[in-house]
Amino acid sequence: MRPWMVLAALPVALACSSAETDDETEGAGGLVNGGGGTGAWTTTTTSSSTTASSSSSSGTGGSSASGQGGACPDLGLGEMNQSEDTAFKLKTDAISDCDSSGDTVSGTIAGGDDIDWFYYEGNDQPGCFVNPWRGLSTDVSGLRLCVFFQCLNGDTSFTCPSAITPTNSPHNRPGCCSTSGFEVDDLDCSGTWDEHVYVYMRIDDPNADPSTCADYVLSYHY
Repeated sequence: MRPWMVLAALPVALACSSAETDDETEGAGGLVNGGGGTGAWTTTTTSSSTTASSSSSSGTGGSSASGQGGACPDLGLGEMNQSEDTAFKLKTDAISDCDSSGDTVSGTIAGGDDIDWFYYEGNDQPGCFVNPWRGLSTDVSGLRLCVFFQCLNGDTSFTCPSAITPTNSPHNRPGCCSTSGFEVDDLDCSGTWDEHVYVYMRIDDPNADPSTCADYVLSYHY
């Protein structure tokens, strides 16, 4: 049974599965930075020779986020990670699509303008199934989680689940945004059997409430 995400008052545990089936006909990697995904359930990008943004994988918590009203101390992992360019790399090495390779990370949205960005590298392995999933638990309602994908080779295509908003990141990586649970189970990199991708995750307050002070726990697997 595949895991699903819930925005809830109690932390959610990362669901793992050790008995998954192998992917059958999956795509080809190559860094992409193309358009697509807005206004349609299926998102496809075109290849280009961009380089994935990264920040140090050994960062520590920071002080109150700049540019906000300082609603509360912003002590989450990877601060300052306010933009796609400064996204915090969650794992030094790529994780596999075997669900036990996933993890959790804690953070804080400190003010309506605060945004937290994270990313990891995911790589398809025999015997496991690519179904990128993420869970978000917090004691404050209204937080939004967006997930964006970028194949290392080839074109990136996937389908946002029904009622989940397809969108592009500021750097035009295609993705999905929601305040409710979702996973992507048809991620494909054209021209290869190996879905080798960067997965970017953004957490923010879409209502831009300056009084927001929300601790959260982000769970994820590839």
